[in-house]
Amino acid sequence: MRFLLIAMVLAVSHLSQAQKGFQSGFLLTSKLDTVRGLLRFSGKAEIPSSCQFKSDAKSTPRDVMPGTIHGFCTDNGAYYFSRSVGKGADVFLEVLVRGHLNLFKFGNIYYAEKTDSAFFELSDEMDVIVSEGQPQKKKSRNYNRMLALIMSDCPDASKKASTITLKEKPLVSLIATYNTCKGSPSTYYRVKKSKRNKRR
Repeated sequence: MRFLLIAMVLAVSHLSQAQKGFQSGFLLTSKLDTVRGLLRFSGKAEIPSSCQFKSDAKSTPRDVMPGTIHGFCTDNGAYYFSRSVGKGADVFLEVLVRGHLNLFKFGNIYYAEKTDSAFFELSDEMDVIVSEGQPQKKKSRNYNRMLALIMSDCPDASKKASTITLKEKPLVSLIATYNTCKGSPSTYYRVKKSKRNKRR
């Protein structure tokens, strides 16, 4: 009896470890069909990486690479879709806002896409300037200029874009402001967390 009890405890423990990190959700195939199951994806990689998927708790997980499906969604609100961002292969981009202007995230890098123009990275690289004969590094703030330019048809949003910081919360707010100005609803994809946990 004791042996049976120990075996049951070990089995439950093993199953619990196997489920660690997996969330319920679904894959979106290239034809936009949905396939429900369990998903695991860190979302923090800065190189192309796969999503792990299994159809149920007892199945063996398989790697699903970006470029082979349209994307995937988790039931807690995260949405990733596959796209090329010039890194040699497709990646899974996190979708933050969709509307007339879309906002995406890959690792710590943000991307924007306007419905009638190109897809571009919001970069803040370091520029080297010479002051009194000495080279000095200074943030380029290219993203401010780019956002202000593409939002020039909405003066209030454009003015805000010229000083905004390159962080998720203010960017989401700015994109929503611009979409409202253009008469376009914004669809948000925010990960739902308990009150004890902050958004990753």
